[in-house]
Amino acid sequence: MKSLASRPRQNRALIVAGAGGHGRVCVDVARRCGWQVAGFVDRCHPCGTEVAGAPILANDETALFADWPADTSLFVALGDNARRLAIVREATRLRIDVAILVDPAAIVSPSASLAPGVVVMPGAVVNAEAHVGTAAIVNTSAIVEHGVNLGEGAHVAPGACLTGDAVVGA
Repeated sequence: MKSLASRPRQNRALIVAGAGGHGRVCVDVARRCGWQVAGFVDRCHPCGTEVAGAPILANDETALFADWPADTSLFVALGDNARRLAIVREATRLRIDVAILVDPAAIVSPSASLAPGVVVMPGAVVNAEAHVGTAAIVNTSAIVEHGVNLGEGAHVAPGACLTGDAVVGA
């Protein structure tokens, strides 16, 4: 998939799993991309409370998955790499649309590929023929140079630089 997937299809809402710091930043990115954020799923906040202007809809994503709302995509914004990847895989298995978020202030080459669940934060760069795997994070001002293969669930830290053709495992 390409970065164009960060633009929501007509009338699509977004539910974000994770209302911690990473989740709040991902909601900012989603809103800048034009998504309508319907709410969060988060274990640490009571249902009905608000975080970043969006309600907590459920405390457990599996309960929500059983009755997933129509015309709604999911974005998993958890800092725990393994758990983030597991939830994206489960959502994909259940045929729930998993969004890709690319901040408008990021640069993604047209020849780069971004898998479902990827976020590319403000100021980040993903250069020619790089591949960013499922549920990976390219954090604020990080650089993923040409030909890099970034594995599933990986996290490139803020300001980090992966040089040309580097390989980062899952």
